[in-house]
Amino acid sequence: MDKIKNKKYLIYGAYIFTFIAAVIIRIIRIDYDIVNMQHSFRQAQTMVTVQSYFNDGWSIFDYETPVLGAPWKIIFECPIYQSIVYFFMKCTKITDVNVGGRIVSIAMFMLGSVVLYKLSMLAVKNKTLSAVICAIYLFCPYNIYWSRATMIDYTSVLFGLLYAYFLLKWLYGGKGYVAALIFGILGYLQKSTSMFPVVAF
Repeated sequence: MDKIKNKKYLIYGAYIFTFIAAVIIRIIRIDYDIVNMQHSFRQAQTMVTVQSYFNDGWSIFDYETPVLGAPWKIIFECPIYQSIVYFFMKCTKITDVNVGGRIVSIAMFMLGSVVLYKLSMLAVKNKTLSAVICAIYLFCPYNIYWSRATMIDYTSVLFGLLYAYFLLKWLYGGKGYVAALIFGILGYLQKSTSMFPVVAF
């Protein structure tokens, strides 16, 4: 009995250590200048919307992205990520939009990894395989790089994973239809191109 308990604690300890390690490698030099990153223009475009919230006040519908001239709007995404960054910065008193955006992006990615684990458990019903899937997701170099970017992508991935998890839960006879519907809508509002492969899956 003690051996089973010890094994259980070791497994939980390994999960926690892996999770913490994944966070640490992402917060190193969190104030790194976006000019030195790929898609710096796209990141700056996202951040300028957050900055406009501080200048003009928050609005989910009437917001400025002043990069292409009057009327200072680029309407191709609902500013869910930008709104989260704005309110997070207001609550924490962080003044650097780049840092605030990165913290939110990393948080969204890490939450997504938890949902991915639960989704994998639901789909394959194998703890070891689910842990391996999650570890690959956490430490894939592509994901390490882009989860630090001040972009909307991993917020939409989180919504997509939540959609898939609750939909699968409902299809297996449990509750989750309404939650799947809500997260599916949020995913499409945030970034429709991220939702297409999730829906196909």
